[in-house]
Amino acid sequence: MNAIGLGQWSRRLRVEDLFDEFIDLDRRATEQLDKISGGGIVGEGIEPSDSEAEIPLFLLTADVHRARRYYQRPEEQKPYREKPVEGATGDPLSRPTPDFHERASMLGDLSPLLRQLGLVVDLRVDEPELLADVVAIQGVVLVPGLEDTVAAQPFTACETTGRAFFAVSATGDYEGPLLRLGDEDLFRVLDLDPDASALKMEQYVRSVPRMLATETNGDRISSAPHALRATGFAFARTDRAAALQARLVSAGAKDAAIVNGTAPPLNLEDVTRGLRLEVWDDVSNR
Repeated sequence: MNAIGLGQWSRRLRVEDLFDEFIDLDRRATEQLDKISGGGIVGEGIEPSDSEAEIPLFLLTADVHRARRYYQRPEEQKPYREKPVEGATGDPLSRPTPDFHERASMLGDLSPLLRQLGLVVDLRVDEPELLADVVAIQGVVLVPGLEDTVAAQPFTACETTGRAFFAVSATGDYEGPLLRLGDEDLFRVLDLDPDASALKMEQYVRSVPRMLATETNGDRISSAPHALRATGFAFARTDRAAALQARLVSAGAKDAAIVNGTAPPLNLEDVTRGLRLEVWDDVSNR
């Protein structure tokens, strides 16, 4: 392999390195994989000079390395295995006090408590046909004594179909209030645990250079791919990373517009806190 090959780091060890307890083969492999994959985003990629036999392994390793980097963030971790400083002690970590929004979000699954606290207010419409032509709705909250401090509440784009009243989607992921799970261009059905499978595959692929070096040395070695893990099935949205990045980039401007009362109507993606999975039973027709 050439200079950026996965096996290069395993052949550059000196004899004295084998007796250094702080030598970190994982760090060397990680640094090279970071260059190829960009630390999990966009990196140098594969050089055209790489042999065709090595390219599939490079691409596979770069993909699973991105999965590991999703959980292992170098900016949040200490350097690899620093040599201990004699007499040094670490400062204890203090748990931050949650603010109002964090406390309220912890109650998201406790609808009775949310109603008792006034965080959820149920409204009943006796004549839903009156909402047939409504395209946006706004709730105005007036708190006695705080009239001057309550900013304008945002509008939410809405639609009425029969007796169903729901927010309108801005992405096209929904058909009315329902996710378009049958659209294969938008969603994928996964029957394996993608995170666990990717992390196990990453560890296996990273061990390939060690196994090749052992075999090249004439020693006997055996290997087997990792076992795949299934935890039922799941649905995954394609191209979700790009959509999430776009939402994060626009979040600041949207929040400022809401505070100033100049924001356009919110959509279904803005107000949805979770999804409920319903399964149709052909026997009971329910």
